Amino acid sequence: VGLRLSLLFSPLFLSSPPSSSRKITKFASGYPFSHIRMENSATYPSTRTSASPVRANRGEDEKRRRKMEKRAMKEARRKVRQKEVTKTKKCDLCNGDKTLLIRCQIDQTHKWHMVCGKCWHSVSGGVVDGDTKHPFYRYGGLWKSR
Repeated sequence: VGLRLSLLFSPLFLSSPPSSSRKITKFASGYPFSHIRMENSATYPSTRTSASPVRANRGEDEKRRRKMEKRAMKEARRKVRQKEVTKTKKCDLCNGDKTLLIRCQIDQTHKWHMVCGKCWHSVSGGVVDGDTKHPFYRYGGLWKSR
């Protein structure tokens, strides 16, 4: 209808089908009829259009978000390498932030407490299994920041 009829009778359409010995190649554009053009581009707009501005902005926002996540991840890794981020817990006796705590029972309640190294000497008498002066002491393991 809007196509040039002369193109329909071009050698491309009138040639015989390829024989089994000839190799079939792809067209540069990927479509066999891409050489046929419309008579009036205003009447027949191109099927290839650039992305809409809304879609382009969405893609840019997504790209920016991923980039920021990547930077944050790199910053966190850098802090870990430089030992800036250390997880701490509070000692149950002195309430100090510590990176190494000892889990132990220290009184009649038999409740487990997290005690730092300084407080541990007063609780256990400096002996891992406790002594006669500290009958309620019981060792329960170490917590170490990693």
